[in-house]
Amino acid sequence: HPEDRPSVEAEIQRSIKEHTAYKVDFRIIRPNGEIRWLSDRGEPFYDNAGKASFMTGAVVDITERKQAEAKLKQTAEEWRTTFNSITDMVSIHDKDFKIVRANKAFAGALKMKPGEIIGKNCHELIHGTKEPPPFCPHKCTLDTGKPNRAEFFDTHLGIHVEASTSPIFDENGQIMASVHIAKDITERKQAEEKIRDIAKFPSENPNPVLRIQKNGKILYGNNAALPLLALWKSKVGGVVPAKWRRLVDLAFESGKAISNEEEVDG
Repeated sequence: HPEDRPSVEAEIQRSIKEHTAYKVDFRIIRPNGEIRWLSDRGEPFYDNAGKASFMTGAVVDITERKQAEAKLKQTAEEWRTTFNSITDMVSIHDKDFKIVRANKAFAGALKMKPGEIIGKNCHELIHGTKEPPPFCPHKCTLDTGKPNRAEFFDTHLGIHVEASTSPIFDENGQIMASVHIAKDITERKQAEEKIRDIAKFPSENPNPVLRIQKNGKILYGNNAALPLLALWKSKVGGVVPAKWRRLVDLAFESGKAISNEEEVDG
């Protein structure tokens, strides 16, 4: 192959000059246009004057091996690209709690490069602790050989985390590592907290809070609403007075909040 000829010639010349064997892989182009890979091994022999007189060697067709290597390289690159495209923090931890692989999202969360993480102790790096925390899913997976999951607030990273681990077994069926996937669920936790606040608001509100159906039926009343219900001579499950029913109808019809002030005796 024209592109390989200079490197082949250079390797042979080096062999002759240094009196050593040579090995070189190169391509050839067959008459039908097919490209094949060959591997040539040989060594020079010299006459009494020290000049190279001939060379011996063997040439082997390694096309299938080269194709397999290219496929393996492509597969590895595709895996690496996919691994680093995952937005969750993905890493592989061995039995000694050392990180053997980490994607860009994991490194980014730690403000490090992926290569800087390899070989580091996972709980020291992630949690800033000398020992695995009690909730460590990786430790549970190592102990049980089964997937595990944990949610926690990590003070070292300052985020809420959902972490899951899945075991990796060797050829003998022994657990050798786990795949560790961590998600930043801080926004979800904050949203859940808001929902809880909203859910508990009526019972803790010092002012009367009622839930009323379109037909005026009272579905809920907090403790602060009990005096108002007594004034109306009604209760949860009953109906609102006619005047308030008109306000309820107006709110449902307009789809807007209705404001009304009324002075209550006593």
